[in-house]
Amino acid sequence: MSENIIVNYKKYSSLFWKNGFYIPMISVLLYQASGDLFLSSIIGLKLFPANFFYWFYEKFTYFPEPYQRWNQFKQFVRLTDSGHIVSFVYYFYPQFFPIAFNLHFIITLGYWYSVIVLKMSDNLQIIDDEYIVWFNNLFTYTLHGVPLVLLIRELMVQDVCYHYFTVNDLYYSYAWVYSWLLFVYLPWRYFTKDPVYSILDTNGPFSIKIKIFTIMNVALFISNIVGYYISQIICKYQ
Repeated sequence: MSENIIVNYKKYSSLFWKNGFYIPMISVLLYQASGDLFLSSIIGLKLFPANFFYWFYEKFTYFPEPYQRWNQFKQFVRLTDSGHIVSFVYYFYPQFFPIAFNLHFIITLGYWYSVIVLKMSDNLQIIDDEYIVWFNNLFTYTLHGVPLVLLIRELMVQDVCYHYFTVNDLYYSYAWVYSWLLFVYLPWRYFTKDPVYSILDTNGPFSIKIKIFTIMNVALFISNIVGYYISQIICKYQ
């Protein structure tokens, strides 16, 4: 009996840590300590991919042995991953709000459009007895929606009602996205042959790539307009 208890404890303890069940608890504790919902949330959201690649990096083949640990760098490659950075930039520099909003807007829109309309598959799904699919999917969905909601909330609770979403803000938003494309995505793809997104696979239709490129550029422009009107409405009644 005692042996079974020990075995079960080790099993569930491993599942607990490897799948990141502790991360929401950390976010709650951070919120209780700081009273800052935005900060505690973005820390928790970033901890999830960090935890995932820490435990499961060996499941990927971007880098061969003995450099498999370099697979952990994948957590910084996706456009979504740059969203973690822009969230922290905004936290320490509130004037960066419109760029953070625009980026999370296209991250959210681009992800759900690709999944629902273009049937994009998640190339980070792995086969492992200790990988809990539903919980990891839940965190993935959270990453592609909650940050945008948090930023809208920031307009309501923080003193961030400046002259936002100007032409300059749109310019810097495009600069962020194209910098990611040129200095992160393309080098990663060149050296690892990893398309990052299944719909951008080399064997996929070129028309899909053009469609995604067009949609992302138009969505960024629309985001700046949407953000402007949301900020005007909220700030007007504060």
